[in-house]
Amino acid sequence: MKKIIIVLMLVVMLALSACTADKTSEVTTPKKVSAQQWTYKLITQVCTYDTGSNDVICKDLATKDETMLSNIIGSQASDGYELDEVVLSPKGKTFAQTFIFRKAYVAPAEEAPAE
Repeated sequence: MKKIIIVLMLVVMLALSACTADKTSEVTTPKKVSAQQWTYKLITQVCTYDTGSNDVICKDLATKDETMLSNIIGSQASDGYELDEVVLSPKGKTFAQTFIFRKAYVAPAEEAPAE
């Protein structure tokens, strides 16, 4: 009985090893993948923590206007930007923060040719 089972197993293994996959059904077409393009916006401020309001207050270097950090981030977010990175650079005795915002690049629409 054991010999019959072993012979049957060998026959099944030989039959399976003789099978090949149909290569015509496995044709794949390569997909062209393009890198995401971004639009960047940089805002440089000198930010300090205000203990009275428990908020971070930022001062614009050019206009000397002061605003809360949450207002800067919120206004850019409403325009579709996301905060990507913050870079610190020395500015006198303190540091200036450059906030780098980004959003997905949208190509301008092509105009129809004039007739």
